[in-house]
Amino acid sequence: RRERPGRILLRFVGRLVFGPLLAFAMLWLFAAPLVAHHFGYVTPWGWLQSLLISPLATALIACSVAGWPLLMLGGAPADLAGGVLAKVAGLLTSAVQALGTWPGTFVEIRPLPGWLAAACYLLLAAVAFRRTLAARIGPRRAAAPVVFAFLLVAGGLAAYLKQPARSFRGPELHVLDVGDGSAALLRFAPHEAVLIDAGTRQNFDAGRVVVAAARHLGIRRIAAATVSHANYDHFSGLPTITEALPLRRWYTNPAMVASSRGSLRRLRAMLRKRTQGPRPLSAGDRLRFGEVRIEVLWPPDPPPAELKANDRSLVLRVLCAGRSILLPGDIEADAMRRLLDRYDRGVLDLHADVLIAPHHGSIVAPTREFLAAVQPDWIVVSTGRDRGAFVDLVDEVFAGACRVRTTRDAGQITIRIDPRGRLTVRPASE
Repeated sequence: RRERPGRILLRFVGRLVFGPLLAFAMLWLFAAPLVAHHFGYVTPWGWLQSLLISPLATALIACSVAGWPLLMLGGAPADLAGGVLAKVAGLLTSAVQALGTWPGTFVEIRPLPGWLAAACYLLLAAVAFRRTLAARIGPRRAAAPVVFAFLLVAGGLAAYLKQPARSFRGPELHVLDVGDGSAALLRFAPHEAVLIDAGTRQNFDAGRVVVAAARHLGIRRIAAATVSHANYDHFSGLPTITEALPLRRWYTNPAMVASSRGSLRRLRAMLRKRTQGPRPLSAGDRLRFGEVRIEVLWPPDPPPAELKANDRSLVLRVLCAGRSILLPGDIEADAMRRLLDRYDRGVLDLHADVLIAPHHGSIVAPTREFLAAVQPDWIVVSTGRDRGAFVDLVDEVFAGACRVRTTRDAGQITIRIDPRGRLTVRPASE
């Protein structure tokens, strides 16, 4: 019997559309457990978005191969080939950016346990080879591996979804690995934390790092955020964080509140829609979150007009159970000298058990005296660079009695204070 042309056309279109769609769906399904395990997110629309950009990606590859001989010739042919490649690459970039705005493109989750990812692949393998097994051992026996793998995955997902937040055994300061920047979460209750800076100079969103860490720790709300000063590597991630997590209010130094710089005005306007602030903090102010107290040691209000942005950084001291952590932001020589003068006159106490290194481990003239005044047992450096000179200086000042950890070498570093005042400093991976 002869088929109608309409039916033939419909079958052809179906194969043309649904064939690639099925292929991309299978590739997405195969990659999803690995992505969830290693990166802690899922991409619900990844299969469809890959299909939509595949024509442009194919065109870019084809143009690259075809244009290579022209690029080798140089001159007008190379200019023509380069222009075509730039145009196609621009279209592909625009398409990717547009697809990235879809709701639910990236969904942050706790990283999937390795055994559960392996169980997902066991289920995929059982389904893929079901027909082969059925031909050899019969349909009923072939169904057993599928049922077993399905129950294993279903049970594992149920346990994973019901898994409680990481147990809270006392306040924790999580110094996050954001490369050349600063971001820390002060967890003072099982599901609440204070955000202390959130930015980086590197080519990624520090806000995503903070949100992923918060979800891993079971933090559901940011009670407050402090921004030490008006440098991008200390506040660039804030917009992303406020979109993902409730934030009550944010604080910064008086100079940043009053600043008329365009980028800061836009930041204030953006955050004003979602939270209260900015509220200025200055020397003498105190905040309390559960059992944790935060003292503001610097800057004075108003800050001296001659100080640079770094020297106007908030200097905070976190106190709990008889222990202390000093966070001096990016202060440099002028602020250090003025703080040391106040320390010498007995106006303030700089001592702390843990020091977050000033200005990511940079060394200025009074750094040696500042370290000697703080007398820490531990120093944590938030940096993406080698800070060997700073480590050597610490060894000189304390003769090996003070230990240094850097996020460049150790990744995220957790400082924990238990109810008895016992303090531990270790990488989050330990």
